[in-house]
Amino acid sequence: MANNAATGKSDAGEGRWCSLVSLAAGEQLFGTATRVTAWFVLEDDHTFGAEALADSALPDAVKAHLNAAAKAVPGSRVQLIRQPGRAAKSGAARAFFVAVPGALYRFALDDVMNVTALDLQAIVSHDPRFGPNRVTDTLWLVCVNGKRDRCCAKLGAPLYDALRREAGASIWQTSHIGGHRFAATLAMLPHGLMYGRVPSNEAGALVREHAARRIALDFYRGCSYDDEPVQAADYYLRRETGILSLDGLTCRSAIRQDDGFWRVQFEAAERPGACFEVVVEPAPSAFQIAKSCADAALAPVTQHRLVELRPPG
Repeated sequence: MANNAATGKSDAGEGRWCSLVSLAAGEQLFGTATRVTAWFVLEDDHTFGAEALADSALPDAVKAHLNAAAKAVPGSRVQLIRQPGRAAKSGAARAFFVAVPGALYRFALDDVMNVTALDLQAIVSHDPRFGPNRVTDTLWLVCVNGKRDRCCAKLGAPLYDALRREAGASIWQTSHIGGHRFAATLAMLPHGLMYGRVPSNEAGALVREHAARRIALDFYRGCSYDDEPVQAADYYLRRETGILSLDGLTCRSAIRQDDGFWRVQFEAAERPGACFEVVVEPAPSAFQIAKSCADAALAPVTQHRLVELRPPG
């Protein structure tokens, strides 16, 4: 996708690409992870529509059950996933996952209607009945939803192929996960890590970093379980301290002050009981970008400025 950085348009004259507009503007990647409290992830071996669940051929009862769960669990999200040709080649049962902070549950569905028998709120609440379904795998979801935004198809598909060669069956194509202007984008569950602007030639490095339980900071959008200012504070602290361990930082408090600044405290695993304090200021950008390739107008976006970083006293 050769491009003119000033306009975000390709040399082929194909119109504006939102990912190029964002990159050319210098929009921050960090602090942009989609806020999600729980993920409901269902395999569906068909092309994703712009509104993946609504546009799918899944039974109405399945759609209703997933939508009801998403409504009952504030901030939750339904994703459709696929590995092209998997069902035809293996005859495998359909996969269904539930991811929440610290836990991933996997279910094998011989019939997709079986998902309607699952108490999804109970799973999110770690009901011990579902303990046997808890797995220690990492679920990698690469957005390839071209019906939602063409940047995801153009950039996500090559990343998916490259990651599959590196990490095999743990890699899935997925429907829209938010932030297609940061394509190629992906989520890692249950950790809630979200990455963006990942070139396919960095797939191996990303897999190795995750295997070592380290954050790949250059592509880090943030953790989906945190608010955006907390994500930005987490990024700044990791950048300044070099603490890249996946479990290296724990957010202990996040307070929005009257002046609009966010004061966030993190405990570092290497210094139990001692907290770093990070202050960030969210503010509209001076530049304008297209949040989607289909957007007719450009608009400012929120950026996060580091105001202060205090090490433990």
